[in-house]
Amino acid sequence: LMYAEGASFAGLLLEKSGLAQAYPNTKLETLTASPPWAFPVTWVAGTEDSVFPIAQARLEKGLLQRAGHPLQFLEVPDDHSGKSDPNWQKTLLPAMSSWVTPLPSQ
Repeated sequence: LMYAEGASFAGLLLEKSGLAQAYPNTKLETLTASPPWAFPVTWVAGTEDSVFPIAQARLEKGLLQRAGHPLQFLEVPDDHSGKSDPNWQKTLLPAMSSWVTPLPSQ
């Protein structure tokens, strides 16, 4: 959605997630090569996550960086369970506090 309607959004938060799963039939290099704008991305990735492996997250991180996105990427020693996960309060929510959409207000 960020690449199809990206100008409508102020940024992208990812927590233990990834692009490959959101765009399963798309070549990610092509998708990330022409973003609608250089929207900010904040991403928390679990190093023990078997659902969204850290190797894939690191690869996708590089694609976003090459596309010119301001990127905050944090690796945490966690799996996909979400137990005692402070990432929303400490990283994700504060990161988006200054984001604004590039669309003019209506």
